[in-house]
Amino acid sequence: MSNKQEVFIVEGSSAASSVRQVCDRQTQCVYAVQGKMPNANKKSRAAIMRNAQVLRLLQFLSLDGTNDCRFRRIILLCDPDIDGQHACYLLASLLRQIRPDWVERKAVYLSVAPLISSAVSTNTASASTGIVRYHKGIASMDADLLSEVCVHKNTRQLRLLTLAGS
Repeated sequence: MSNKQEVFIVEGSSAASSVRQVCDRQTQCVYAVQGKMPNANKKSRAAIMRNAQVLRLLQFLSLDGTNDCRFRRIILLCDPDIDGQHACYLLASLLRQIRPDWVERKAVYLSVAPLISSAVSTNTASASTGIVRYHKGIASMDADLLSEVCVHKNTRQLRLLTLAGS
């Protein structure tokens, strides 16, 4: 197993850059997926395994030449908008189909990024205003919010990916 205990799989280099800024570089790393993964629910295993992006991802996640995962946790962190949720679905489906052993050993998680956030801004001693922000993507999120909600081990909320029926 790698000295990096967790890997965040994100969409694109902008999101990867944002997550790298806030992750614990001693124990966490980031892998950027470029473009959409194939739909594992609609393709054969052979067709999926011919996809270059799938092969690169699996090679990155696998321990040298084995079927073992290099990481204790694989965390899917996708944009909170509908396109990001679709990308997360495709990644989760892929791992369920191709590496169900990793899912069964509770190694795959989803980190849920907020679509909106709110904060209170105090403008004067007697008045404050509420600020609501829409977050289309991970890259557009404030670093403190991204760290607190999605990355930091003590404050984030992860959802365990399971196999259907388990």
